[in-house]
Amino acid sequence: AVMLRAHRTYVAAIAVLIVLRFVAGAVLPLSADEAYYWLWSRHLAAGYYDHPPAIAFLIRAGVILFGDTSFGVRVVPLLRAVGASWFVWRAGASILKDECAGALSCLLFNLTLMVAVETMAATPDAPLIFSAAAFLWALAKVDETQNGRWWLAVGAIGGLALLSKYTAFFLGAGALAWIVF
Repeated sequence: AVMLRAHRTYVAAIAVLIVLRFVAGAVLPLSADEAYYWLWSRHLAAGYYDHPPAIAFLIRAGVILFGDTSFGVRVVPLLRAVGASWFVWRAGASILKDECAGALSCLLFNLTLMVAVETMAATPDAPLIFSAAAFLWALAKVDETQNGRWWLAVGAIGGLALLSKYTAFFLGAGALAWIVF
């Protein structure tokens, strides 16, 4: 009963944090960086001077759905934050072999300042955080199932991460270190 109550508390807190992030994303004006990436979304390309293209394509999708508004610019990164939360939850539950610990992992993930800010802002960090969470989940599936096919998911997600931000290279380097050690 205590674990069930804790689990429900974690889920409620996660939901509140996500809703607050959506509200803030709708009412706050765009930052200079977000306006810069919004401009990219008006001129889609395979890459830009200082970043790969993922954020421009995500912003374009949101603007098509919700117009040239702060929410339109931010909606897809916000939705990806929900996905990142799910991946952290599933990875935590898999690695720790405890559903309640997975929920706590998700809550702690959502409470970090980096996640709170960077998944609300339409910057390259938003899709990178999503990809990093999915990468962790796929690695947890490799470990849990011992099925080599999960490495295909790890590779595909790593590729998507590199389309978000070049520092995603370090995800692969970390996975390599995990294999070696």
